[in-house]
Amino acid sequence: YLSIYPSIYLSIYLLICQLLGVGTSHGVLVVCDCSSGVLKVLTKFTAHEPQKGKQDPLFGQAEIWSLCWSPDDHMLITCSEDQTCKVWKSNTWQLVTVLRGHKMAVTCVDWKMHDDRNTIATCSDDQ
Repeated sequence: YLSIYPSIYLSIYLLICQLLGVGTSHGVLVVCDCSSGVLKVLTKFTAHEPQKGKQDPLFGQAEIWSLCWSPDDHMLITCSEDQTCKVWKSNTWQLVTVLRGHKMAVTCVDWKMHDDRNTIATCSDDQ
């Protein structure tokens, strides 16, 4: 985790040393181009909305815990404290689908090809 401000913690993941995906404690996804050695923000938007109700005072209920690009780099998946994973088109940042089923925060996600099929694996505080 990288602390930029006292109340914001960032999870950082690098893709082929060209794109940097950042998920914040407030559910914001930031994607930067870092191929030139200088970070250039390509997009920034709220990927996971904060939920009303009791929240973890350190992170909140929209924190993006992990993210991963699809094997072909055409999509990106984020997972969050809000108990969901969201799949985004990486050229338009349109939401493709929301994966639900966990009862607690989804803390890690990975996306691989397995037997010629896309396979998404998640980890949660519930399992």
